[in-house]
Amino acid sequence: MAELPDDGKLVQRLSHRPSHLVGGMIPITEPVKPSQANRRSDISSAGMLDRLPLEVLHQILNTLDFQSLCRLSRVSRRGRSIVESLPTYRALMEYIPDALKALGETRLIQLHSADQLRAVLQSEACVSCREYGPFLFLPTCERCCYTCLRYNQSLWVMPLSLAKQSFGLTQRDLKKLPLVKTVPGMYDLARGWSHRGSQTLVSVRHAKEYAMKINNGSLPDVDTTITPEMSDRMIRKMNVLRWFREAPLEPLPDNPSRIPTRGGMPDNDCNGMASLPFPSLRRNKTLDHGFWCRGCDWMAEKYHRRRLPDHIIDKLVPSGLHPFNVFAGLSRRARSQGEFLLHIKQCYGADKVDAQN
Repeated sequence: MAELPDDGKLVQRLSHRPSHLVGGMIPITEPVKPSQANRRSDISSAGMLDRLPLEVLHQILNTLDFQSLCRLSRVSRRGRSIVESLPTYRALMEYIPDALKALGETRLIQLHSADQLRAVLQSEACVSCREYGPFLFLPTCERCCYTCLRYNQSLWVMPLSLAKQSFGLTQRDLKKLPLVKTVPGMYDLARGWSHRGSQTLVSVRHAKEYAMKINNGSLPDVDTTITPEMSDRMIRKMNVLRWFREAPLEPLPDNPSRIPTRGGMPDNDCNGMASLPFPSLRRNKTLDHGFWCRGCDWMAEKYHRRRLPDHIIDKLVPSGLHPFNVFAGLSRRARSQGEFLLHIKQCYGADKVDAQN
């Protein structure tokens, strides 16, 4: 929709960027720069690549991963010139240097093609629930929202030891999968968990899909039976194994905040270690980082304090769902600029917050 003269001020008043959501992910202090990706060489030829028309050459280069493009640019002055003439390469360097650095730091830079990264940059929808997704899950190069990152275990990463126990995989099996090398940092702001060292993780989705692939489409049997004599620690472990084995491989029918929960979700000790904020590129070549509604945050707080009118709760909470989950989901939900402008003009909380300003 076209932006009205007062829309910018309205967005500024009623939007915010919650640090407790965007801050607990891969820390990037120095994004990748062109000078880091390219080093000059005295060689001026690109070899057999010089024989190809530029259009064909670009089609080929778009299928390469970013690491391969950077290596080609180091081969010669001509190689650098070819790579830097690639529109996709220039767009990635300009718009998502943080993501490129994160892919390099986590050892996943060779996993996704330039075309794939560009396609995700130009998208908006969460791969799981189809709402606006302001984050990138690096192992699968998929856009996602915070709630799906938190509650959809197919968007989690797990230690290799748990992958073996959950899916019956061997060390040899795991070597065939993309592995994530974590970046030290603060990942759980609420609990203040700081991870100083690095560890190796694997995507739950990748592990489950591979286990099914080598077992004729089904998961190998793993005993997760809980018996009366089990210790609390062992019961928690069995629940964790069950949780990972139940990871959905298809998109969810809705946002998790609007789906009845079955309970039993374990703590995600690797939360944020394979994801980071990721903008979407609009058609006018500007970036949309997502907008969170202060009004929805206000409603979640008022509900928590039991000060939200019953008629608002009845209006916004579908039958069979717990109001806490619904209002927490609203407070965590980001929207594109266009969606946000439509939302705040009908949001009860936004109206209340705006009246207080």
